Amino acid sequence: MKNKLSCYMYSFAALLISSLLFSLLFSTLYYFAIISTAFFQQLCTIGGFLCFAISGAVFALYIEKKALLHAFVMVLFLAIPTLFITAGKPLNYLIVFAKLLTYIVICMIVYTKRKKV
Repeated sequence: MKNKLSCYMYSFAALLISSLLFSLLFSTLYYFAIISTAFFQQLCTIGGFLCFAISGAVFALYIEKKALLHAFVMVLFLAIPTLFITAGKPLNYLIVFAKLLTYIVICMIVYTKRKKV
């Protein structure tokens, strides 16, 4: 049981750390007026996709079997707080859904590549 929970924790830690690093980097660029507001918002959206991709890859590296089922469980745990944080606009829900789909797709790609080796 501890091994299953550790892959969830590593994935969540990767998501948290990567989002903090991207946020720090983009905020610094915006603070010193190196990038504009519109570009900052686009970078934050792209950074969110990269964070979910990194987290999915880390999850796939530590999971042993039934990766798709475990990825859906992890997406469920990530979706609930993420949907409460976003505003009630339909575009924001679509972006959240796309990020969660990115998590699953990257997780499956890394898992299948790892299993073939």
